[in-house]
Formats: sequence, C-alpha cells, structure tokens
Amino acid sequence: MVTKKVVVRESFYVALLASLLIFMWLNFDPVLGAIFAVMLIFGYLLRIADYIFVDRKVNIPLVRQNLFKSALYGLISYVAFLGISSIVMGALGKTNLFAMGSVLQLLAEAQPVFAGSVFLTFVGWAILIPNVESYFSFVTMVEYIVSAFGKKFNIQLSPTNLGYIFLSVILGVAFAFFHLTAKIGLGETGFNEALILVFLFGFVSAMVVAFTKEGAATIFMHVFANAISIGLSFALFTTSQLLIYGGIAFGILFVLTKSWNIKVIRG
Repeated sequence: MVTKKVVVRESFYVALLASLLIFMWLNFDPVLGAIFAVMLIFGYLLRIADYIFVDRKVNIPLVRQNLFKSALYGLISYVAFLGISSIVMGALGKTNLFAMGSVLQLLAEAQPVFAGSVFLTFVGWAILIPNVESYFSFVTMVEYIVSAFGKKFNIQLSPTNLGYIFLSVILGVAFAFFHLTAKIGLGETGFNEALILVFLFGFVSAMVVAFTKEGAATIFMHVFANAISIGLSFALFTTSQLLIYGGIAFGILFVLTKSWNIKVIRG
C-alpha cells in the first residue's frame, strides 16, 4: 500500500532533482534543462495522481529493500549490459566479439562535456540525467503502462513475460529515439553504434525493473554507466584500473548489503 510517507519522500527526491535542474538550466543548456524539467514534472504528477486517485494494480517503489542492495543490483546490471552489448556489437561487426573494452570506449566517446569541466559534467551527466531519465522512462512509464494496459495486452511485471519483453523493446526504441532527437549521448561515436548501445541500455534498464521490482537499481545502473564513461573520457582511470575499482566496489557493496539494514521508501 502506498502511504503518505512514501509520497512525501518521493516528493523530496523530485524536489532535489528539480534543484539540480535549475543548476543545469543556468550552467549548461537551457533547452536541455527544459526537456528534463518536463520529463521530471510530468513523471512526478503522473505517479502522484496515480497514488491519490487510482488503486494501482502495479506499484514500483523507488527502493524496495535497502540502498546498498539496490546499488549492488545496479552494478551487476551494468556489467550484464556490457556483456550483452559486447556480444551484439561483435555479432554486428562493430567491435570484436566479447570485447567489453571496446564497448566501454564507445560509451566514453559518446559522453558530452559540459563547459569543459569534469565537475559540471559529472553533476549533469552522472547524477542528474540518469535520475531524471530513469525515473521517467523506466519507473513512471513502466508502472503506468503495466497498470493501465497490463490486463488487456497480457503485460506483467516479470522478466519472463513476453508482453513485458516486448514492452522493454518498445521502451528501448523510445529511449534511443529520445537521445537521437535531443542529441544526447551520441558524441563522437559512430551514429549507428551509438543508437544500438542506447537501445540496448534502454532495453536492459526496463528488464532490471522487472527483475528487482523497484526503480533504484536501474537508476544506479544508469549512474554507474555514465560516471564510468565520464571517467574514461577524461582519462581519470584506464579500463584495467576500472576492473580493480569495480571489484573493490562490488566487495564493499556486498558486505554493506549483508551488514546494514536501512529504513527506506517502501511501496
């Protein structure tokens, strides 16, 4: 059951994102800031209206258990995305088969640089954009579509449900189309390669929601993906160092997941 406390906490989360959007509006690109503002406000209003006026058939909380577990799932999901992408890109002849390093390089080349600053780029691309995009595209829209049309089209919030798999494909296409029209995340990477990677990322993001039944895991996946790409694009670390840092991060998150119990938003 969705409680008033859940609504208040989600409102605080959206307000925090809105403050970052103002920062982006003033320092980066007003047009891009306006696009994300519309996404955030529309997604929030749709969920709040759903909370207040509709007895929802499907409830996707931001966090289901604890933030460390969500972050761990997000990291695992990102590695899975890299694996899937390396296979698909290799099969299409865009990279060598199973060449995760090549996929990482393509992703790094696709990141925009805001005002030539690592800090501003990180705030905009690794924190703000992943939260707004994932909140709207893979939390709000999945929840709304499955609740409103699930019975009619046999769509269930399950990774093995054919209707949901088809929905994930549609969301992946929509995610790629949005990046194409907004010119986000294409950078210097080959046009076709960028669209393929963005589509795969959208598809995997939607599937992560079905696996975890929450929004935070897919948001963390997006944050990890963009943060790592920024680090590589600014040469803050190499792919070899990334493996070491990733292993350390996995170990820390695994220990914290087992050791800590945090009270968080529940639906």
